[in-house]
Amino acid sequence: AHPKALLLPLGTNLCPSFGVGGQSADLISWEQTEPWGTKGGYCAGRSGSNFGRDLPMDTETSDMSNSLSIDSGGLSFKLQPGVYECIFTPTISMTSESRVRLWDDDNNVAVAYGQSMRLSIASPGVALRVRLELAVRTKFKLQVQCSSNGTDDALGIDTKTKDSFGNKVPETFTQAKCRKYSK
Repeated sequence: AHPKALLLPLGTNLCPSFGVGGQSADLISWEQTEPWGTKGGYCAGRSGSNFGRDLPMDTETSDMSNSLSIDSGGLSFKLQPGVYECIFTPTISMTSESRVRLWDDDNNVAVAYGQSMRLSIASPGVALRVRLELAVRTKFKLQVQCSSNGTDDALGIDTKTKDSFGNKVPETFTQAKCRKYSK
């Protein structure tokens, strides 16, 4: 069963915890976290319809309903059956233009494409916002297409941030957030 997808207007906020008709919703979030001082790597720019790189997201930050599983290495993730509203926010810089797509790895098909955009570390933007209806557990990848390879920090600049106690804070690059709605 192919997932049903509806592309939503870009925006930084998910719908509230309670949707239409008082439906409860669970927040699910995950991200790419790397050791302090790590750069995100080259974009592997491709022309035409080639999406040159899977964006890893290897750290789960919230999933009360146990709806998310992240594969080893973080290059793909699985969502349990349900209705989701998701936003994907990559940190892409040092390339002229880029766009992302959500790839259904089980059925080998693109589910949704983000707009072509110019993002920066200073102002990362939501690249894709989509509503998904899944009848079965589905494996996805978030992939990026760039107009150029950029530099070794095209997919995330090492900010080398420290907290107020002087501890090194891990680098955070691509992020994903979904609300799963009960039926």
